[in-house]
Amino acid sequence: MLNTDDLGRLAREHDVNSLPTIKVFRRGKVVHTLHGAESETVLREFISRYLSREADGRYVASIQAYQRVDLDEAVTQAAEAALTEPENPRLTIDLVKLLMLQQRYARADELLRHLPVEVWDSPEIRNLSVHVSFIRTAQEAPPIATLENSISHNPDNLEARYQMSAVKMMQDQYEDAMQQLLEIARRDHDFHQQAARNGMLAIFSLLGEHDERVPRYRTLLGQVTHK
Repeated sequence: MLNTDDLGRLAREHDVNSLPTIKVFRRGKVVHTLHGAESETVLREFISRYLSREADGRYVASIQAYQRVDLDEAVTQAAEAALTEPENPRLTIDLVKLLMLQQRYARADELLRHLPVEVWDSPEIRNLSVHVSFIRTAQEAPPIATLENSISHNPDNLEARYQMSAVKMMQDQYEDAMQQLLEIARRDHDFHQQAARNGMLAIFSLLGEHDERVPRYRTLLGQVTHK
């Protein structure tokens, strides 16, 4: 509840011209407005129309289970919440994170791939997807010696380079991983839907701008991708 005497500018921005006024926001946008005094029955019906009680309840139950370190129950409740409100990508994203904690990377990857196209501009989604890809690639990769031999005999073996970058990433050898990704971007910028560029951006996000390697490799990436 907001006091329009104290928050006049905010009231004007949201076209509050009469009191009381109730505005329902969903994901940052006003979806409905109710002007003037109404009976309790009308108010309850109005509010219940926009509350997904089942999804909210299961989401809370998922958080509580996670706090109890009951990961299986947390995943179950999060999955039920996501099914109850499939148009809410936030629920799916949180489910993906829980599945990753369970090491169910294939399922996490599948859910990410089915998210709406419009949410893929989010760095969070991109980084989650890249992280899952790195893990799955590293798990399926041959030994490092085999990868090194493949790259030595065929420098254009971009699959081997990507596998090497994934293995190095999982070993926290970020510079080695970035070197391989940079070489992939140099040789084929569109390899696996710009996997090298996306991988680099994910590592930059992980390291943070304070890490001296980030601006250096960001510049190098820009040089090879803007040729």
